[in-house]
Amino acid sequence: MSLIFLALAACVGDDKCIDGETESGECASASAECSAVAGATMSVSPGEGTIAAALSAAVSGDIIELLPGDYADEDMVVPAGVAVVGRCDVALAVPSDATGFSLTDADGARVANLDILGGAPAIDLTASVPSAVTLADLSISSSGSYGVRVAGSVTLTASGL
Repeated sequence: MSLIFLALAACVGDDKCIDGETESGECASASAECSAVAGATMSVSPGEGTIAAALSAAVSGDIIELLPGDYADEDMVVPAGVAVVGRCDVALAVPSDATGFSLTDADGARVANLDILGGAPAIDLTASVPSAVTLADLSISSSGSYGVRVAGSVTLTASGL
């Protein structure tokens, strides 16, 4: 897996790492040696790493930046306070029987500037506690019964859908 790191983690020896790899691709222990630092930006390129992997390493305040291109991913869990933002011409294909983005109790999360094709649903918003989520500048062509599913106590801010 390869991600472009702008800022991500504080690790032993000042290496930056994700999922047990250093920035140079060397293996590192995926233990307590690496701890996420809030407010980081991780850029993901098509064909290099996955959106899901970047999201699993993200903490509140982080931005997952998707560089232009076509992506295929599914079951991407967006943590509270994390933003997923496409940078010009980003298309995401999701299998018709899978969920695209899942935001559960994801207060402060944001998904923006993407064309999402497929998914059942493309975006699933669920909250057992009050959560405010922002969806902006999305094009959703869901192959399921709905593009965005909302359940529970969600305050949704939507624009450009």
